Amino acid sequence: MPFSQVDICNKALTKIGSQRIVAITDDTKAAKSLRAIWDMQRDVELAAHPWSFAMTRVQLPALLTAPDYGWARSFQLPADCLRIVEVGENWTLYLPSEAGEFFQIEGTKILCDESSPLRMRYIKQVTNTGEFPALFAEALACRLAAELALDSTDSQSDRKSAWDEYAVAISQARRANAIEKPPQRIVEDEWTLAMRGWAG
Repeated sequence: MPFSQVDICNKALTKIGSQRIVAITDDTKAAKSLRAIWDMQRDVELAAHPWSFAMTRVQLPALLTAPDYGWARSFQLPADCLRIVEVGENWTLYLPSEAGEFFQIEGTKILCDESSPLRMRYIKQVTNTGEFPALFAEALACRLAAELALDSTDSQSDRKSAWDEYAVAISQARRANAIEKPPQRIVEDEWTLAMRGWAG
């Protein structure tokens, strides 16, 4: 069952004993407080973990203007990118240079020496709450409740209880997300081959 923004907000308000809202645009203290923190807390929760439902992939064309020095090409990060998960077809596309760098992020661009297009997987900004799995929606509601608790109840103990409930909820959500993922292919290199006793 898809969850609306109001569903998640009301779940948060219920946890701290506050009055429910009809819409986040309501002219109430609770609605105003939720409007003030919703976007940031949603994005923080999305960026904090490689959620399968928020994962996407793209092939980035090189920008016409190369970096002034240090790297051969630059690529524009997608506007909805919250966190880079993988660059290239394998997790270890880039071989360390003498400086130990694989690629570099500067502002909203990736700088590297790879050819175009550059393949990338990332966590996107998901604004449609109907795409949120139930356990993620519950964890977000707990986070909102924890953020609102002190302002709403003026109680440090209520705030601590809210954060404790959040810790349990986010752990369950991350565990469910991990179970849904298929096994990841390990890229063989000299170290992994040596560990398995296959190196020459």
